[in-house]
Amino acid sequence: RGKTYSSDSNENYNDSLEESKYLSFLTKVWKECYRVAKPSAVFFLNIGDSAQDQGKSEKVAISAEKAAWIRIQDIIWIKTFLGRGHYTPSGGKRRLNNIWEHVYLFVKDKKKYKIDPKAIGIPYADKSNIGRYSDSDLRDAGNVWLINYDKTTGSTIKKGHDAPFPIGLPFRCIKLVPNVKTVLDPFGGTCTTLAACLNLNIKGIAFEKYPRIE
Repeated sequence: RGKTYSSDSNENYNDSLEESKYLSFLTKVWKECYRVAKPSAVFFLNIGDSAQDQGKSEKVAISAEKAAWIRIQDIIWIKTFLGRGHYTPSGGKRRLNNIWEHVYLFVKDKKKYKIDPKAIGIPYADKSNIGRYSDSDLRDAGNVWLINYDKTTGSTIKKGHDAPFPIGLPFRCIKLVPNVKTVLDPFGGTCTTLAACLNLNIKGIAFEKYPRIE
């Protein structure tokens, strides 16, 4: 993505890699995640397309499939809507700005995983549906999620990381999976995923290390 990341010790890593090396590195990461995951594991992969790399998100999803993960669904994370929220302007006069990103849902074993859509459900607009489709005033909210950023700029917000996401994103992913015991984030960044785990009283593990590409 051409972003430069810095560590707490002010070391810099520029991720401008050749595409083949980038995808190969990711497949290695996904394989290790697959190796340590339970058979019932669910894997959420968030990635957006940049102005210069339209379609690379699909290649990244394929890199996970090469590591044996099974693709179930594409969730759309909308970062802004009708002027509310934040996105990085990139359209100019040649294209429209990207205001959404992918959250690909993968599983290790199609027969052993479960999700609970009503855990992140919404009330019925038509209350007559209560009892017809559900015993409670709660329905599946679907696979388009509007999750706005509260703040996105300033060193105290980004903390040296150029691509943080709001805590609402990992929070919703974790809640969607029933009986979660442990969450693993192989690209920890500012550890927003761990903050969501802490909020939900769930064990979380995150890694953040510069990759060595050979």
